[in-house]
Amino acid sequence: MILGAHTHHNLYEEHLVKDKSGKRDVVVVQAGSHGKFLGKLDLEVQSGNGNNRPSKIRVSDYELIRVIADDIVPDATVQALADAAYAPFAAELDRVIGTTDVVIARRGDVQSTMANLLTDAWAAVYGTDLSRHFGIRYGSSIVPGPITVGDVWNMVSPNIGGNGMYVGSTNGAFVFGQINGGLNREYGDDPYDFAGGDVTRFNGNVSYTYKVNANDDQHVVDLKVGSDYLVQDGVANPANLAKTYTYAGSAPAGSGTPRLSTTTAVDEIVNYIEAQGAVSSGIDGRTKRLD
Repeated sequence: MILGAHTHHNLYEEHLVKDKSGKRDVVVVQAGSHGKFLGKLDLEVQSGNGNNRPSKIRVSDYELIRVIADDIVPDATVQALADAAYAPFAAELDRVIGTTDVVIARRGDVQSTMANLLTDAWAAVYGTDLSRHFGIRYGSSIVPGPITVGDVWNMVSPNIGGNGMYVGSTNGAFVFGQINGGLNREYGDDPYDFAGGDVTRFNGNVSYTYKVNANDDQHVVDLKVGSDYLVQDGVANPANLAKTYTYAGSAPAGSGTPRLSTTTAVDEIVNYIEAQGAVSSGIDGRTKRLD
């Protein structure tokens, strides 16, 4: 039995999955992330007596119970500890820097409003061909309304890349490797190779079409940086894979993208939103599923 968590999926029904030997069923359940649900799993256990009668376990009931914040009374002691830890940073983290008229959400298999905002912002600030953000699955959504400095810390996820800005150059092969590997991990032949997380996101200058129902290393149909085809009709273009492109992001893209000493990833997004005043990131045509 696996009580999952890492991939942040909401599993509304229990799943029976064969173990890698193919001989035994494994029950898999998962209650999402961020305390949105309480998972309730009831089991019936029949004890055995050795080889003659092995023990048996059966799922009698499973459900996800929705957690509504307004219905919960916080524990006073824990709330006091949280408030005391937050207090020294409250003035800056609660500072409003702009607004959004759309939900800025992280999740999505190949793109999301949050990652589109981040990658497009960094590419615009540094005038680069490429910008990247990992397809990480943690970080709560930002609803339409004000955006605070604290929201930006949530968006950038500064533990990846150490809150640095990495600016320099990389090549087309790096872009292809990130997307091809991500699609393999997301939709690969063997579920035991699934790694969790979504496909790495790029700014709008990178566009691709893909198939979910394809063999590993064959998901990408077309892939472009600007007007340069890295892959066209499933065939790689060696010249463009070797071509150099400028890059900016919150994590390095190899040795050619050193960390800047003068700024941070969070500061750049705070400054960008303050300069824009209002942001309205959307899901667009930079990715397109063909099946």
